[in-house]
Amino acid sequence: MTIFANQTFGLLPPPPNNSWTAFPLALIASWVRGIVTSGCAAESFLLLTGPAEHWSVSRYTLLAALNAAYLLASTSWLFHLAFAAVCWPLVVVTCIVQYATVSSFARNRLRSWLKYMHFYRDKVAFFYLPSLVIDTDLDGLVTIRGITFSILDLTIELHGIEVGE
Repeated sequence: MTIFANQTFGLLPPPPNNSWTAFPLALIASWVRGIVTSGCAAESFLLLTGPAEHWSVSRYTLLAALNAAYLLASTSWLFHLAFAAVCWPLVVVTCIVQYATVSSFARNRLRSWLKYMHFYRDKVAFFYLPSLVIDTDLDGLVTIRGITFSILDLTIELHGIEVGE
């Protein structure tokens, strides 16, 4: 029987050894405060405790790359802030990708915000826009009815374009 055999709400419980000392240590040591506020510790914890059956890259490779990036980002306060601005949204994305409970919760909560968006494989489509009108100093008018964004090849496709004078 392993420590992580009991799952609650789709999340694995934290390891019992010394995980309770992280918060008091963060209050005392400045280097711990830096790694905790950057999001690197949270992302490392999620990579180590989450299920790894759908990863195409080893979790230890991701962990090494993350900590190497933090090593470079910790050399300057500006790089540290930029790393934190990238890492905390990455923590949210990792939670949504790895845990089914978190992803269903996010889907249910974002449903009202995403009612105008359509998802199909790697494409996100925005339809029923309130007629996106591009009006410049030129003679003419351009109206766009829908936008499709493909994540795989990073292309944007426009639908229902009307050009008038």
